[in-house]
Amino acid sequence: MSTSTAKRKKLATYSIRPNWWVRVRPWLIGLVITGIVLGLIYWIWQPAATSQGTPSPEQTRIKDVIQILILILGFVFGYVQWIMARYEASLDRFYDRLDVANRRLGTMVEQAWNRANPVDMAGFDVYANPPRVGVGLFDMWVFAELDNLEYIIEKYKWGFITAAQACRALNTFRSRCERDNTLSA
Repeated sequence: MSTSTAKRKKLATYSIRPNWWVRVRPWLIGLVITGIVLGLIYWIWQPAATSQGTPSPEQTRIKDVIQILILILGFVFGYVQWIMARYEASLDRFYDRLDVANRRLGTMVEQAWNRANPVDMAGFDVYANPPRVGVGLFDMWVFAELDNLEYIIEKYKWGFITAAQACRALNTFRSRCERDNTLSA
């Protein structure tokens, strides 16, 4: 079994699978390229049927149909690529904005601890919430790790990253959770 297959199976144990489009896309691309190549070969090798060297009306129609099909297929693939690029860009922008929100919340938590009374600071615990703030530093770390994992899973499901990259992110998340007493308990 190849390394890539093993990593895909490992991700599948966590119910992380690529969308159907990602699984079908290579076959469709291969089929379209084969069709285009066969159409072009047919188009080039078709002999002239008349004595003057001009193609017959049937041959002209076949060549026109092949040209139109190649044009349509090129447009469809270009459009699909454009849509996928837009989706990936919007996914990146969403997680960039989410990161900005998490950083602002993290800054607020840090400032709350910096402004806390010395009595409150005596028992500083990364797992405790600062006074008058609903989340602690540990909560912020968990949110950031979950956001990173969700981001990687989405990119894998849409075929923007490989199974190896998704496995690496999953292993990183698991190792961080296993090393923390609060999450592994």
